[in-house]
Amino acid sequence: MGEKNMQSRQPAIFVGHGDPMMALRDDDVAHGLRSVGERLLKARPKAILAVSGHWYTRGTLVQSDPTPRQVNDMYGFPPELYAIKYRPAGSAELTRRVQELLGADVEVDDTWGIDH
Repeated sequence: MGEKNMQSRQPAIFVGHGDPMMALRDDDVAHGLRSVGERLLKARPKAILAVSGHWYTRGTLVQSDPTPRQVNDMYGFPPELYAIKYRPAGSAELTRRVQELLGADVEVDDTWGIDH
């Protein structure tokens, strides 16, 4: 692989969301996650692929919605947590690429949304 191609590659990162209250915390862990996010954004990724185990279904599904809705499948937290809204832009290009890479077993399904 040429040097130019290697420089354009982005890292693969696993980040479990852990406690939903992380979104409201002001501690070392929250600061560390913010720092990782800021460094990734400086690299200007074309898209971010998020994989969630919260959508219980059969098969492998991918979304194509240009504005996927946020799903809060959590209960009993303070109102400040539910007030946080995240409306990312979907990516038809990324959806197609995931289907190409994973094959015919991947289906498009926009009935759910993005994980909290």
